[in-house]
Amino acid sequence: MNALGISVHCPTAKPRRYTYASGALSNVWFDRVDLDISAPEDKAGMDDSFAELMSLIEKLENEQGISSSRIYLGGFSMGGGMALATLARETKVLAGIFAIGSFLASDSAVYQSPQQRTMPRILLAHGQSDAVVPYAWGEATARRLYACSQENSGGDKEKGHGEEDRVAFYGFPRLQHTFDERVLSVLARWIETGAQSFPDVAEDCMQGEMTRTSLSSLPVAPSPSSAGLPSIATAAAQSASATFPSDEVHMTLEKADARQTKPQEQTEEKGKVAPCKHRAVFRVPQDRVQSFLDRPVSARGAHFSFAHGPTPGTLCTSFESMRPEETAKALLERVKSRVRDPDATGGIDTCHPS
Repeated sequence: MNALGISVHCPTAKPRRYTYASGALSNVWFDRVDLDISAPEDKAGMDDSFAELMSLIEKLENEQGISSSRIYLGGFSMGGGMALATLARETKVLAGIFAIGSFLASDSAVYQSPQQRTMPRILLAHGQSDAVVPYAWGEATARRLYACSQENSGGDKEKGHGEEDRVAFYGFPRLQHTFDERVLSVLARWIETGAQSFPDVAEDCMQGEMTRTSLSSLPVAPSPSSAGLPSIATAAAQSASATFPSDEVHMTLEKADARQTKPQEQTEEKGKVAPCKHRAVFRVPQDRVQSFLDRPVSARGAHFSFAHGPTPGTLCTSFESMRPEETAKALLERVKSRVRDPDATGGIDTCHPS
């Protein structure tokens, strides 16, 4: 991007308790009670993050003289979802919005808010093998955003652009919950045009490497719930190429500080129990150890870094959680997946919070 004269800024979400990760403290843009398109939005968390993003944009305007009309707001997974959520709020005029591997909840305020002004152009990209955020959720989001753009214009296309040109949805074969050079190429080419046109899938360099859904070809589909979609665990098991049987992974869970003697009831406040710090120790095949030391694992939206455990062939990681057993169980499944295939491109255990 820098070679194209594009300045990239990557803000980090502030730490907050993440319900989907059993209350673990995580860098997330908003809270989730479940990773499901039918789960409710965290309006308060989104409002808080929206204020942070607008503050960053104002800083770019005031300190670097960059007009908001030249700024693109977007991100991957939850970051892309947060970028899309700004459409429901009184934001500055932006050049465009992009979201990769993202979705909006079925009851999103974006769909409920009256569109008082022209929507910015929106590019959505999604891996067709995504086992974390199903491809169908991304497509349903794109179709409903397209419908919003139609309502905003009254169906009038006599403006120099078809209204479909305001929203584009690209799918990428073999891509899981991540992004690669194909996605970045599409994004860079779109930005180079000033968001005035979306890349053509018929170009020789991209043939067979991506698809673009015609959002006006079918009636707007209702947002699918998790019903009828494979579960994350099922999809992960189907996509993993077993090299080692999963029973070669063993885990023990213990309090991180065995000296802690403070009774649990003394940590209670207004009916809530403060999270305790725990340590999970895993025994994995010896030749898989380095894979965990080299890169973290994500489970239920929180990142876990590993260190050598107390004995050869073991690894350990510490975390805080109000439901440590549930967190440990989710982490165990990610560790098993990594053991089966440590080199999988875009494997679900390397995803960012969704």
